[in-house]
Amino acid sequence: MEINNIPITNLHLHFDAVDVAALAVGNGSVDWETLKAIAAERLMELLHLLWSPRAGRIYSTFSSDLKLSWDISSDSERVEMRRVLDSFSPPAFDAWMDKPPRPDAETLSDLRDLSASQVHRILFGLAADTEFLRADRLEAWSLDLSSATLALHAFAWANRYEIFVHHVEPEAIYLDALESLFYRDGDAEDMLQFLSRAHELGRFAWTPGSYEKLVCARSTYEAFLSDLGVSPAMVSAAIMGCEAAHPIIVKKN
Repeated sequence: MEINNIPITNLHLHFDAVDVAALAVGNGSVDWETLKAIAAERLMELLHLLWSPRAGRIYSTFSSDLKLSWDISSDSERVEMRRVLDSFSPPAFDAWMDKPPRPDAETLSDLRDLSASQVHRILFGLAADTEFLRADRLEAWSLDLSSATLALHAFAWANRYEIFVHHVEPEAIYLDALESLFYRDGDAEDMLQFLSRAHELGRFAWTPGSYEKLVCARSTYEAFLSDLGVSPAMVSAAIMGCEAAHPIIVKKN
């Protein structure tokens, strides 16, 4: 599926996601729920286009494994790295330096065919590959995982009675975990409990290191917003504004 009009950066995509999560009014003859659901699905499609394990576009933009090692190596270590790689025929240094990184295929084997509406699961599942999530990859993943949180919240609130009332959908469990990670002030134990529920539901190949990466995603996101003069609490307030405007009302028989 070809998607046009892709946001210039994942920062642009993130603030689009904030707008969609905050959206609480319709447009002309289109009611707010329909508009919000359509916009949320669009965000999910864009994130899936970037992070799909099969053909995600974002992976080719990341620094190679060799580039990350090169950047932290001493001059003597760099000389040895180049000597070893250029001893191959043909020389391998340039090819390895430019080789786009990919997450571990086995780690994502159960996530390869998930649809765009489940992109939050793909991004959650990536936490299993702790070696992959570093440097520029960690930064991009942290921001896009928070964008997926906002997209999921927007979709869920547009369909709030189906997801939260008539029967609790899996999305409600993932949303609890994601919101506790990025937008709630609860203690670490509460957050761990929500993440563990998502872990069990998604059957992700997480390790203790995966939980550390998720916590790192939170701190990376907070630092990113702080540089812009924004806080997660401000984003959370935008989300809560929609919930306050359109609360869940359960009628008693």
